[in-house]
Amino acid sequence: MARWSPYTACDGQVHSLAHFHARLHSYELPPTSSRPNPRRVRVRSSFSLHCFTRTPDPGEQVQPCQVYCRNPAGRVFSPERAELGRALPDIVASLPDRNCYATDRRNHVLFCPAQLANGDEYAVFFALRKASAAVDWDANLMIPSAHARQ
Repeated sequence: MARWSPYTACDGQVHSLAHFHARLHSYELPPTSSRPNPRRVRVRSSFSLHCFTRTPDPGEQVQPCQVYCRNPAGRVFSPERAELGRALPDIVASLPDRNCYATDRRNHVLFCPAQLANGDEYAVFFALRKASAAVDWDANLMIPSAHARQ
């Protein structure tokens, strides 16, 4: 499973990104008219670095230590996004019980809002694809971005 390296801030503080490591979830799907028996599916979830980084603001002077490694686009580590991302594993685990919506973005990205304690909305974007026959899970769930929306 994919793992993100910890981020070391300019002041030396180390931020664990373990909550963004890929993981497997198991969901029980209810019976349908074409499948009369409930069935269990295994889904591998993974998270892009957009879940814990941000684009630098226009004119922002960025120090090299602010840029997350393995990042040719130069995205800046965001402590706020990284902290909000701690909720992502639980959000992903509860996706079958949530209202999710199609977006107008390519690749059939879906949007799943979650409420934050301060009343803001946490926007979670994801794409679900059938897994390859070469792996032991049924589908891949990629979360390309998640961030607070005021």
